[in-house]
Amino acid sequence: MTRCRLRDGHADETLAPLRATIDDQKIDTMSKPELLLQVVTDVICPWCFVGSRRLKAFLESDDYKKQIAPHVQLLLKIEPYILDPRLPATSFDTPDKFYDAIERTAYEKNAPPTKKFYYSSKFGSNLDAFDAKISTAGEELGMPRFDWTSEGKVGATWNAHRLVLKASQLDEQSQGKAGEDDVTAALQSSQVRLMDRLYQDFHSKSKDMSDNKYLAGIAKEFDLFDSEDAAQKWLESDDLEYELGHKLQQADMNGVQSIPFYIVNDGADHMSETGSHDSFLKMMQMAVAPYVR
Repeated sequence: MTRCRLRDGHADETLAPLRATIDDQKIDTMSKPELLLQVVTDVICPWCFVGSRRLKAFLESDDYKKQIAPHVQLLLKIEPYILDPRLPATSFDTPDKFYDAIERTAYEKNAPPTKKFYYSSKFGSNLDAFDAKISTAGEELGMPRFDWTSEGKVGATWNAHRLVLKASQLDEQSQGKAGEDDVTAALQSSQVRLMDRLYQDFHSKSKDMSDNKYLAGIAKEFDLFDSEDAAQKWLESDDLEYELGHKLQQADMNGVQSIPFYIVNDGADHMSETGSHDSFLKMMQMAVAPYVR
């Protein structure tokens, strides 16, 4: 680390302008207003995975860095949505308030459908056409291939949402990268990185999002808990269930009917589509307009 040289008991005056510049930069960064971008999503939603990668590409683009970043400090938050309330879970019972009673579904308790059965039933003869459309979008972003016909399970994502919420709380407690004058902090939060991993593991590796053993391993890998046993015990508890339910009710109150759904500054603006560079740019330009001098 470079230190100031002392001369006659005083710091080297030649470093004063540099120090003042650094201090000014810190003040400028800290004084920028916060732009909250909430992404309402569910891990089993394929277009949400595509949307997350399109958003990442936009946030790393020159348009964002030159037109948006100089005016605001981005805070990116992942918010929950239950895409299919009929689904049972492999390792836990789904809450009645947010999931259909099992006898009203085509499934059995603790026996989620396979991806092959689920997507074949959902799309029928149109599955190939859907795969071609979404795979083209994924290839443009360098994404891994989607797997629709494996024996992997499509289960309830309740506990996966709880883990993402847990990661968000830990991010808020640490605030380790708050104030960075770039998009790195937003994209590298535990919550955002965890969500991207869950997307990849489900859509490309066919991992069961309703299997607590899998979720406990991921939780330990992302340092959400000290051990897999601790994570397993937490998953079997009811911690953050009330908070998760409240967030799901908020999504309903915000009129979310399809995902991904993007909310700017607690409802000042919103967008209900997968998202593209141009649509993200327009939304962000409107959000920062009041701060542009």
